[in-house]
Amino acid sequence: MDKKNFEKAIAEFSQSIRFDPESAEAYHYRGVCHRKRNDLDLAIADYSKAIELGRLASYADRGDAYLHKGDDAKSLEDLDRAIQSDPKFAWVYEAKAIIMSRKGDFRAVLDCFDKAISIVPKSDYWVARGQACERLSDWHNASASYSHAIRLDPQSAETYHKRGWCHRQGKDFDRAIADFSKSIELGRLGSYADRGDSYLHKGDDDKALDDLDKAIEVDPRNYWAYWVKSVVMSKKGDFRAVLNCLDKAIGIAPRSEYWIARGQACERLNDGHNAIASYSHAIRLDPESTNAYGHRAWQFVCLGMYGPATADYDIGISVESKNPWLLTGRGIASFKAGDLGAAIDCYNRAIEADPKWANAYIHRSWAYRRKGDVAQAEIDRQKALELDPAQAGNDGMYR
Repeated sequence: MDKKNFEKAIAEFSQSIRFDPESAEAYHYRGVCHRKRNDLDLAIADYSKAIELGRLASYADRGDAYLHKGDDAKSLEDLDRAIQSDPKFAWVYEAKAIIMSRKGDFRAVLDCFDKAISIVPKSDYWVARGQACERLSDWHNASASYSHAIRLDPQSAETYHKRGWCHRQGKDFDRAIADFSKSIELGRLGSYADRGDSYLHKGDDDKALDDLDKAIEVDPRNYWAYWVKSVVMSKKGDFRAVLNCLDKAIGIAPRSEYWIARGQACERLNDGHNAIASYSHAIRLDPESTNAYGHRAWQFVCLGMYGPATADYDIGISVESKNPWLLTGRGIASFKAGDLGAAIDCYNRAIEADPKWANAYIHRSWAYRRKGDVAQAEIDRQKALELDPAQAGNDGMYR
């Protein structure tokens, strides 16, 4: 019904009200017309009059009008009254679910959709139930909900995609790939990116790369596809290609984690200055990223810039005071700067934070050896090798 027809209907209901001012139905349906025209205040006024005249079912529609007006408290109150009056209105539970979702109470959302589904088992309700399960990280229950939806609507590419994502999160990559494939078959070409990601995690890099290239061809602004492709290229050792992928992803969605990954690729290319610039971008986007501070600090160490390195480590440690990686790095910066006391103190704190952090023991061994405490150095060295035999490759670095 177009705007003029609603205006005509409103005029007719208004005429009815003039003839019979006690007609709750006339007020209700005039309210419906106002609601369709998005005249929410007029709709609420008419629903209120209908309720006053005894039409309690109008609580549901007034609750819906309050919902769209943004008054969740009044909406919830009306919807609960509507349910109390008639617990068989499925759409009322759906409206209530929207409010509970806004409140972040996804258990309540599930309860609402379970009740709605028991009345009208619509595919849309099962999909919404699955989405609520996802918000609770209940991937198994979400997948089951999407399966119900698919049985009711087997041509929904989007639902296959959603179920595939749940399988992906549950690390059931074969089922994820099957669902993403069905989604693609039904026309959702954006699923190429997620199928590529699933192939990547399954270890089939060539199929992953083929799907990711298809995803980029379909949508050159699919930053997720560039991001996943960068992981594949990293596994292949092609860090120039990694940079290219990340530059494209950043050009679309400049996320902190993309800049960090870019910095790590620069490290692998021995381009410390470019790595520092990338980590600096990451920090501007996320000033509390201990990962970015730690990586930038290490590049400063590698370039012999111990003052900036120490400053970065200190910022990171102020956010994560018991991070053994940051504390060990801070110790290395102090060691390189010649401050053995500060270095040993940092290694002590790293070991206190994680007694199995082998790297801290081997570095403290070098510090003690530099101080001349050969016995303690040997104790630390043996402890490091006990925890991680790979530390043998670092033995003697500073002798």
